[in-house]
Amino acid sequence: MSRTKKWIIAAVILVVVGAVIFVGALAAVGFDASKLETWFFHTNTYEFADDFDSISIDTEVAGVTILPSDDDVCRVVCYEDDTLTNTVKVENGTLSIETVNIRKWYNYIGIFSDEQSVTIYLPKDTYASLSASVTTRMINLSDIDFETVSLEVITGEIYLEDVIASDILSATVTTGSISLKACDAGEMYLETTTGSIIGTVLTEKIFVASTNLGNISIPQTTSGGICKATTVTGEIKLEIE
Repeated sequence: MSRTKKWIIAAVILVVVGAVIFVGALAAVGFDASKLETWFFHTNTYEFADDFDSISIDTEVAGVTILPSDDDVCRVVCYEDDTLTNTVKVENGTLSIETVNIRKWYNYIGIFSDEQSVTIYLPKDTYASLSASVTTRMINLSDIDFETVSLEVITGEIYLEDVIASDILSATVTTGSISLKACDAGEMYLETTTGSIIGTVLTEKIFVASTNLGNISIPQTTSGGICKATTVTGEIKLEIE
């Protein structure tokens, strides 16, 4: 028997043995895969009485959701595990949230079903600025106004609903889509590499759109601030409510 065939047979045997061990482990826990997880998640909640006008967010694998607070308290709720946490603080008028990653290579080996998340409840209707950067997952923002908004996602989505920026709203996604519902800004810059840009704005804009592969549908209005939408591969569809 050739050496190549021996390696193939050994590899097949290892795969079969691994599958048997995995099924056996599942059977031992009643086929509840969550009991085999190697990351253990918990919720950390932070409340702040300090006033702030700016928000800065930089996370790796946590999706970010920003909503109005229903009790006039600023609250940040982080669903995280002990190897990938978030530092949350108010300093110099800025609420800042940043990922602290102490994972080793072996922490990425295992079974994981939960997803990290950061949910922010804001007590005021209007803030000066929002800057949010997410490596993986989604940015979801609703019913909050800002002077400037700058959002960036590497792999994921950006969804904005009833968000108004009096100055500039910028949203960039490398792989994923941008969705807007009843949003507006003095100027809007929307960009994806692979993904669609779809949504509605509240007022007339000077719309400029380009895509290498996909359909474009934009209003032909000639007044208002600029709304520039760009993608390499994907559809662009914008409307005025």
